[in-house]
Amino acid sequence: MDQPKGVAFFDGRSQRRMLLIRDDDNDYDGWICYQHQDGQWVTLRKATGRDLLAMQQATRDQTMDTEDVMVRPDKDILDRIVSLGEDPSADMFGVERSRLLESLPWETAKGFLGQDSTHTEEGWEVERTRTRKSVIAQIRGYLEFAWGKANQCRGLSAQRSMSHFKGLIWLMGSELDGLYEWIGTEEHYSFYGKPALVRVSDLVGFDWKRADNDEWRNGEDKPFITADEALGLSG
Repeated sequence: MDQPKGVAFFDGRSQRRMLLIRDDDNDYDGWICYQHQDGQWVTLRKATGRDLLAMQQATRDQTMDTEDVMVRPDKDILDRIVSLGEDPSADMFGVERSRLLESLPWETAKGFLGQDSTHTEEGWEVERTRTRKSVIAQIRGYLEFAWGKANQCRGLSAQRSMSHFKGLIWLMGSELDGLYEWIGTEEHYSFYGKPALVRVSDLVGFDWKRADNDEWRNGEDKPFITADEALGLSG
C-alpha cells in the first residue's frame, strides 16, 4: 500500500523504515508497518507498548543527530504565522504563532509586535530560535512547567502547553509533521495531555518519569491509573 498517515521512523535493529499508522479512517490505525524494497508499505502488527518505546527512542536519536540544522526557512515560517492568524480556532491563545515569530529576524518580526512591546533588535537577535539545538533547549525548558500543570489537572494551562510545543515542533521540520498533527487530536489530550508530554519528552531526552506524579486522571476528582497502565506498558 502507499504510505499511510502516521509517524515514520527508522528502526536501527531491523534497518528498515517503519511507521506507526495514525488515521481514524484506516482499518489499521494503531498498527506498525514497514517499507518494503519495492517502496510499498506492509502492515506488521498491532503496535505494542514496546513498539511505542522503540519508536520514541528512534525518533529522539534522529532528532539529536541533527541539532545544528537550521529550522524551517523564514518564508515558510512567515506563511505559517499568517495561516494560523486566518483561523482563530487553529491557535486560540496565539501561543503557537508567538513561538514561530521568535525564530524570525527582527526586521520581519517587529511588524507583528504590539506598540507596547519592550523587545529590542539586539535582544531579539540574541534570543532567536534558529537551529534545532535552540528549539530543543526551548522545549526542555518548558517541559518541567508543563508536567507540573498536568499533574495539577490544570486544563487551560495544559492546553496552552500543547500550543507551545506545537509551534516549536513545527519549526524542526516536516519529518515531525506526524507528531505535530497528532498533538492536535483528542487522543493526545486525555489525562491533561500527558500522552503528548511523554512523546515530546522522549523526543528531546527529558526524564518525564521524574516530572510525572504517576497519577493519570481525566478529572481532578476522578480516580487515577498509573503511567504504565495508561500507556499500555504494564504486564
